[in-house]
Amino acid sequence: NNWTEAKVMAPKAIIHVGFYKTGTKTLQLNFFSKHPEINYLGAPYNNLAALKFINYIKNTEEASYLPSIAKELFKPVYEVFDNNTNILALSDEDLTSYEFVDRLTMVRRLNDILGGIKLLVSVRNQITQLESYYFQALKWYLRPGGVEIPFQNFIEDTLPMPRISPVHNLLYFNLLHSYEKLVGRDSLVILLYEDFRANNIREINNISSIMNLSSLEHDISANVSENARVSAQSVFYRKVRKVFLPKSRLSRLIPKFISHKFHSAINKGAPASITWEEGMRLRLEDFFREDNQKLASKFNLDLASHHYPL
Repeated sequence: NNWTEAKVMAPKAIIHVGFYKTGTKTLQLNFFSKHPEINYLGAPYNNLAALKFINYIKNTEEASYLPSIAKELFKPVYEVFDNNTNILALSDEDLTSYEFVDRLTMVRRLNDILGGIKLLVSVRNQITQLESYYFQALKWYLRPGGVEIPFQNFIEDTLPMPRISPVHNLLYFNLLHSYEKLVGRDSLVILLYEDFRANNIREINNISSIMNLSSLEHDISANVSENARVSAQSVFYRKVRKVFLPKSRLSRLIPKFISHKFHSAINKGAPASITWEEGMRLRLEDFFREDNQKLASKFNLDLASHHYPL
C-alpha cells in the first residue's frame, strides 16, 4: 500500500534519507550509482564540487545560510554529467543525524535547490537497529585508545540528551510527518529495511516504478559489505588486545598479508550478541510503542509483521 499511494511521475531528483543500518550502503553502491538513468551525486562523494555543495547544506547555520550561495555551489555539480535528462539522486546517512543542522532543514534546502524531489526514507525495527548500530560503534570503542561502553550505557547514558541519543534519533513519526508536509504525500516513499532485506529486487523495482526508472533484475546486495555485525571472536580479540597491548600498532610489527588473513579469520563465525539487562528491552519497546503506532496508522505500514514495538 505504501508503494501504490505514491503517484508514478518522474521527479527531478531523488533524495534518500537513509537511517543508519537500513541498507543505505547497498543502495548507494549498487543502485543509485549504477542505474543508467540516474545521475548520482553521492554519498560517497566522488567529486570535490558535490562535496562542497553538500557540506554547505549540512553545516551552515540558518543565520548564515544563503540560497544564492547554495545555488552557485550546485552549478558545477550538475554540469559534470553527460546526460542531463537523467534523474539526479543523493543518498546520505548524515541527513538523519543530529550532528549537523536540523534534519528537516537539510532536506528543505535540498528541495529548494533541486525542486520536484521524491523523498525516499528507509527505516528499521528500532530494537534490532540499536543492536546493530551498537556493534558498529563497538569497533571504534575497542580500538587502541578507545573506551569500551557497555550496551546498557550506550542506550541509557544519552537518553536525557535527545540531540545526541541514538534512541531519540529513531522516533520516526514526527520527522516523517514533517517530510510529508514539506514534499507532499505523493512524493514521500518509506522503505522498510526488513522488506528490502527479504527481497531487494522486488523493493528496488517498486522504487524504480515510482521514480519512472527502468527495472533492474539482479540482486543489488551482491558484493557489498553492509558494515556487517562484528563477530563474537573479534570482540574477544579486541578486548584482550586492549588489556595486554593497549598502545601497540600491530601493523608496524607484522606483515600486512598476515594481518589481513588474521583479521579475515576472526571476523568470521557467529556474530556478537547482546545480553539484555532485566527490563531494559521492555523499557525500549515502551519508549517506541506510541510513535510506531502513529507511524503505522498514518502511512499504512505493516510494522507488526516485522515485530516493531507496537
